[in-house]
Amino acid sequence: MSSKKKKKIKKDPLLRVIEVSILIFVYLLLLIFLGMNIFYSLYIPNIFFATTTKSKSAILSFISQTKDLAQFQKIYPEIKSTFKSNSNVINSQSKSRREQIAKLENLLSINPDSPELLYGLHLLYDADGNATLSDDYLARARAIDPLIGR
Repeated sequence: MSSKKKKKIKKDPLLRVIEVSILIFVYLLLLIFLGMNIFYSLYIPNIFFATTTKSKSAILSFISQTKDLAQFQKIYPEIKSTFKSNSNVINSQSKSRREQIAKLENLLSINPDSPELLYGLHLLYDADGNATLSDDYLARARAIDPLIGR
């Protein structure tokens, strides 16, 4: 009986360790890349997707929300035509807010101790960017009702 022995080629153990290390490193890089991609994709605002589809209402909403930011001046040339043709829509929110402030201040003159009116004015002035008046109305509201707005 003849016995046939197959010769197995033995790899150097050091080469095997290097191959496995490289594979692990590549898989870790891939895992890190995918994890970061998923993590950061959660922070892309929905308005970005709406504006890339040229949704007019989304673009107008974006302009309305950013018009008071310092960075707005940097992007203004790109959106000038949209702003010009739709300025009434863009500024309607600020106009409406000013009208609401006028109505609440009129009601406040009738009932100066209403924490709800004072808190409402705090919210409106805060949305309008007037921190001084906003803080003043919040302090007055909380002097009457310490739990309002909490």
